[in-house]
Amino acid sequence: MFAQTSFRCVLISAALLLTSPILAQVHRLDWTSGYNAHDLKFLNPLLANRTMVQLGESIHLTDEFPRVRLSLVRYLHEELGFDVLALEGSPVDAWLAQDHLYRAHQPISQKAREAQRLAWFGIWQTQAMGEVMKYVATTQAQSRRPLYLTSFDSQPGSSSAFHDGLRSLSAFFQAVQAYAPPPDSGAFERWRNAFQPYFSNCYRTTVSSTEEQRKEMDRSLAELSTWLRLASARVQPSIHGRALLAVIASLHGSFDLCAVAPARPFGAQTYQRERDRENALTALSIQHNVSASGKVILWAHHSHVNHDSLGTSVPSMGRSLLEVMGPKLYTIGLFAASGEALSADDDDELALKHLRTDFEIEDALKRLANFDYFLDLASPDLPDMFGRPSNGRYDTIGGRSYVLDRDFSGAILIQKVHAPVFASTP
Repeated sequence: MFAQTSFRCVLISAALLLTSPILAQVHRLDWTSGYNAHDLKFLNPLLANRTMVQLGESIHLTDEFPRVRLSLVRYLHEELGFDVLALEGSPVDAWLAQDHLYRAHQPISQKAREAQRLAWFGIWQTQAMGEVMKYVATTQAQSRRPLYLTSFDSQPGSSSAFHDGLRSLSAFFQAVQAYAPPPDSGAFERWRNAFQPYFSNCYRTTVSSTEEQRKEMDRSLAELSTWLRLASARVQPSIHGRALLAVIASLHGSFDLCAVAPARPFGAQTYQRERDRENALTALSIQHNVSASGKVILWAHHSHVNHDSLGTSVPSMGRSLLEVMGPKLYTIGLFAASGEALSADDDDELALKHLRTDFEIEDALKRLANFDYFLDLASPDLPDMFGRPSNGRYDTIGGRSYVLDRDFSGAILIQKVHAPVFASTP
């Protein structure tokens, strides 16, 4: 449906500028043209001094949202020097995917397809997300400054290739072994046994790990961390070695998340609160320890990247990052006025949903223009409702309250979205 993987920005005509002051800040997105860096230069004053840019989405499963963000990723990488792209999932799985991109002797399209399977959830095995991975793979071969793929998340084994944390770790151990031998012949089995209680849906159980299990996990994690730091110095390219440090941070987050699970009521909100706290720590570790430029792109759902200005919902990763980074952080939200998307039900079966059109935020954005566009939310003359709590879309299942100009730095409105096409069965 959309052969191009990028959009073109066209400034609106002088006649339109006269109709409303806010229209001077609206940048039209033209889907019919290919990627052109010149067309996105309006981003320069907005992002030039930022070192972390979050690219959100109100809906996980659309065809359009990944394609829009791919153009932003290209601009951030090629023009502004951002060198790391981190998504939801796990640095363990993402490291394996990136290692495959380096080591596999296959055409780029084949390498990218396998890396997509290794790195990302089943719901992200779409053609649109495949274009994102293909761009990452292309930069490894053709760019003097490749874009490195990783994850800020704490869910090892969540990718389509594994569906299990221990399987993911076993593959990870074998891959790292190519760069540095393990400390002894029994290390991998010892580590797997020690970690097993923390990879068995721990956040859903009511049974705490024993003190002895915790001590064994701590000992094994310390051994594993020492090995990964040793391997880090031997892995090439150096950014791939430094990414092992993000794996260490992520595993600490995973085990901490499981350790608190049985100690308190652990419903969905508690899980996301603890997960996003660890996500923010790993994102900062990636920025300081992995990226050569210190400039990182984060890609996630609005539930993770919003700034949580109201303080009434789950404290988000975006809120924690804003507290640490202040004006160095820029968060872009993607909103859809109408259309269709896929949604997973309780059995993880995907169903086509017609999007509701009664959300205040999307309605207000739609009133500004009848085309797809980007809007900086620090612009003057914004509608009053952008500065007060308003209901916005939360995937296809309902709504959530945001203060738009405080919870996001910029907004993209896509007038109509469509369900994605899968590259394979999710």
